[in-house]
Amino acid sequence: MTTSPATPKLVLLYDHNCPLCRKLAEFVERLDKEALIEIVDHEDEGVRERFPDLNLDRVRQQLTVCDQMNRAWHGVEAIRRITDLLPGLRRFSWIYRLPGVTPAVGGLYRSINRQRKRLCLKCGEKWMPSLKGSARKKRGR
Repeated sequence: MTTSPATPKLVLLYDHNCPLCRKLAEFVERLDKEALIEIVDHEDEGVRERFPDLNLDRVRQQLTVCDQMNRAWHGVEAIRRITDLLPGLRRFSWIYRLPGVTPAVGGLYRSINRQRKRLCLKCGEKWMPSLKGSARKKRGR
């Protein structure tokens, strides 16, 4: 009896232009021995047809995963979904049920996301203001 490859339970949408996003995708791919998460560049042609209700502007701004029913989770909730599935991380998923953990992880996620926007010049370049223009605004010019 042959077994067919498992149908992915989540689709991770990532920004291939972002070095941090690529590292995360590589990390997930390395841990995902059971092929539970499909990793897709959010700029791939089939994404709009596959996920017609997905807000692509939000996908460009936050880590996003979609399940088999096309429900989307962003940011810390996306991390939580990934943690629930991946061997090696699954054993830590109980931590999210502790009081205050989800808001703390959310704060850490937002902090890292702000750094990503500031440090990765190609990350979100469609929606990120130029660093030069931002510096000018801070100086009051």
